[in-house]
Amino acid sequence: MVRPQRGDHGTVRITGARFDEAVTMRPRGGPVTLTGLELENTAGWRIIGLRVRPGGGDNTGPLVRLRNVRSVLLEKLDISSGQPPHVWTRDQWLARARSGIFAEGSFIRLHENRISGVDHGITVQGDNVWVWRNRIGWSRGDGIRALADRANYYENRLENCVSVDGNHDDGIQSWSRGDDGAPGTGVVRYVRVYRNIIRNRDAGDLTCQLQGIGFFDEVFEQVTIRENLVVANHWHGITVTGGRYVSIEENVVVDADPAMGPVPWISITGHKDGRVSEASRTIDNVTMVPLDTGNPEFRQPQPGVTLEGNREVETPDEGIDFWNEERCKRVVRCRPVLFK
Repeated sequence: MVRPQRGDHGTVRITGARFDEAVTMRPRGGPVTLTGLELENTAGWRIIGLRVRPGGGDNTGPLVRLRNVRSVLLEKLDISSGQPPHVWTRDQWLARARSGIFAEGSFIRLHENRISGVDHGITVQGDNVWVWRNRIGWSRGDGIRALADRANYYENRLENCVSVDGNHDDGIQSWSRGDDGAPGTGVVRYVRVYRNIIRNRDAGDLTCQLQGIGFFDEVFEQVTIRENLVVANHWHGITVTGGRYVSIEENVVVDADPAMGPVPWISITGHKDGRVSEASRTIDNVTMVPLDTGNPEFRQPQPGVTLEGNREVETPDEGIDFWNEERCKRVVRCRPVLFK
């Protein structure tokens, strides 16, 4: 076990250190703060309980970067570009906000990390990835960029984005990549997105239009999106383009501000090259409006997509109450999610 002493330790870089039995790094004797954390060509690390804050030097790139790693756990890290981000101006957001975690490899576990005041929160690519119970707040980009195969995104909470550039902000976003890395030229496979909470609220003049769960630039194969709560102020509540065996089940999608609109939808569409989705379905979901969006590109049902048991509610509170009630039937010692 590696037990760094309390205090500030600059940027920690670990390269080429591979272990069959996991080595744990965690604080001893009080908070440990890094200005950055980088792992490359490594395996068998468990890094727990560190704080990461940028220093006065390079202000680009993610605060935590994993490249070509295997069997790495990051747990209970406190990552931020600085505090308090909710009062930053547009120029301060552009100058200060760095991305939180970029992780590329296999058998990566990201658990109960707190990330705030960032560009993109978490980006994962590779395979066999678990991203669960992380909390991401106050971002100017996407909460989670879900680019890995055989990946699980469970019980994360993503709240509050600001609009300071041209990015289309998403709670959870995915896109495929081909051999050359070009978007929309490959397949993302075997993904589960369960029981996440995505919510946006008023940030004054910088309030963004937050898209909920957007799986764009197809193809997506064997993807299940289930029991998520999306409180968004963009029409893309949950959208998958180019689905193959995609199931959207038991989600609640409501409007963050019905007075402002637009009302978010749930939709599975065809590939942008004209191929239709295959063997996909949306079942037992709750939205605030009929699934006919009025936009032919996203109108439901589409070829290859089955709709069953979906229902509508009149207000956001009605949808949130329904989600709490259904979730608490499944969760031991369940506490309802309350928004204040």
